[in-house]
Amino acid sequence: SRPPKSPSLPATGGRSSSAKAVPYRTGFLDQLFGVRADMAFFVRALIYHFQVDVIEAEFAALQSIMMQKKNFEELKRAHVSCWLSLKRRMYIDNGAIADAICRTLKLAQKFCFHVSAAATEPSSRLQSEGDDAAARSVHEEQRQILNVDLLSRGFILGVKRDFELECEHLFRLLDRNDARELVLRLDFNQHFTRMVQM
Repeated sequence: SRPPKSPSLPATGGRSSSAKAVPYRTGFLDQLFGVRADMAFFVRALIYHFQVDVIEAEFAALQSIMMQKKNFEELKRAHVSCWLSLKRRMYIDNGAIADAICRTLKLAQKFCFHVSAAATEPSSRLQSEGDDAAARSVHEEQRQILNVDLLSRGFILGVKRDFELECEHLFRLLDRNDARELVLRLDFNQHFTRMVQM
């Protein structure tokens, strides 16, 4: 898609190359941070579900049984039951769901790697911006945050598309496996449902 046009400038002022780039870069950063927000929400919700909804809940149930039972064999059976429940609720034995979750997390890792690499590279625009102190200060501040020259719009759109496809595949698997608990945690506001339907 074409970058949005720059707002028109007064006829007497002319239009600099940096002014042309502002709307394009702003739209690019909107897409970048949009993808980051979706991925961050997915990862946080997934970790919270496994840690709080599953592990801590199962451990609390096991502790309650241990306080009531004194027979070693009964405690052993309770421990085995807890372990099997953890495996089931964390989809360790469900290869399709486990693979879908891993692929989605790897996409988030790939995105973080590329953005991190761009954030640590110096911007080539600093050397070509002239001697204006204010301009150098602004560009130096931007360089320390992110060198967007190293991230292409195609890369961002590609990661966004792949992430949406993986989410759609994962939610279909969860629906087929009646995994309502995880679906509710990941999609409580139907954000991902709307995202994959767009």
